[in-house]
Amino acid sequence: MTTSSLLSGYDVAVLGGGVAGCVLAARLSEDPGRSVCLVEAGPDYGPQQRDWPEKILNARALPRDDVWERHTAFYRVRARVLGGSSCINGAWNTWGSHADHAEWTHAGGERWSADALEPYRLRAVERMGMHAVPDAELSAWASGALTAARELGYREVDMGVPGAPGYGRPLLNADAGVRRNAAFAYLDPPTRSRPNLTVLGNALVDRLSVRAGRVSGVHIVVGGAPVTLEAGTCVLASGTFGSPAVLLRSGIGPATHLKENGIRCEVDLPGVGANLSDQPGVFVPLVPTDGLNRALAAKESAGELYVSRMLVRAASEYCPDGAWDLHLLPTAGPPLFGKLPPGQYEAGISAFLMKPVSRGHVRLRSADPLEPPRSIPPS
Repeated sequence: MTTSSLLSGYDVAVLGGGVAGCVLAARLSEDPGRSVCLVEAGPDYGPQQRDWPEKILNARALPRDDVWERHTAFYRVRARVLGGSSCINGAWNTWGSHADHAEWTHAGGERWSADALEPYRLRAVERMGMHAVPDAELSAWASGALTAARELGYREVDMGVPGAPGYGRPLLNADAGVRRNAAFAYLDPPTRSRPNLTVLGNALVDRLSVRAGRVSGVHIVVGGAPVTLEAGTCVLASGTFGSPAVLLRSGIGPATHLKENGIRCEVDLPGVGANLSDQPGVFVPLVPTDGLNRALAAKESAGELYVSRMLVRAASEYCPDGAWDLHLLPTAGPPLFGKLPPGQYEAGISAFLMKPVSRGHVRLRSADPLEPPRSIPPS
């Protein structure tokens, strides 16, 4: 694509080709009279699955090639590839509780209720090809964890719908070991063939073009060269760290912080980059027995070893009835970090706090779009 064609302008520019960006571009371009450009900083490996790297397709691993920062804290791992986090995560899904939906309804109205969102949830399940974990993908560790959860008094629940605490198998967006990411689900033909949709990979979003208090386009970097992409509407879908960073570089955010980075303040909005929330977790390592190591090795040899295939939704004393705020995740398989001798595996249980009260914030290190933002985690 030539620079001149980029300058022609679009009705909508979707900035960020992660899960949300893929969905938005697909839905917005359903109107043939609306031109849409999806801008992604990372590569677009194309519409054919065979052209995608094996590491991204492999649902048994957590690929870390197409990320923003290679060596960073685990919570800062962010995908830089069309399809976003659905290309590098564990390929399984779970939904909120009815208590969560009650909170969202109180804050945003009935459209956030479980009933109102049900058609969209079902559509996502269909498009992403989600399905329950098959028996063949349960390792000895996962099977033992399911039995242990039942013996501890947890009840089995359907993880495929919003519901109550308990244990079960989450839905997968992978089939036979192949990860199905959002780019496949939402942008594959016939979506990509729409003449009104442009998918622009390897295009780094620098900042919004703000004129007289209005956004008229976006400054991006393509092939090392700055380009201004004109658009009637810009939809920012660059993630928890990327979206506030783009706004801040655009002069939209806390005036003092912008001044510190040599950025002219267009709109003084102290809330930009604030309210950072994450799910902190701890991992309790355990030592596999020789028998477990042999069972895991046999599963790996058969090409059916998955690190995680079951989940416990647990409730702390701070939870309302019928809700949960903890994810207990038994895992066993090749180590996520470091190495072990052949035939030996890492096993343990992770506990994640899903609804923390503390908040952090995102700030710039400089006005350079190549410089990763600085994040202060919740304390």
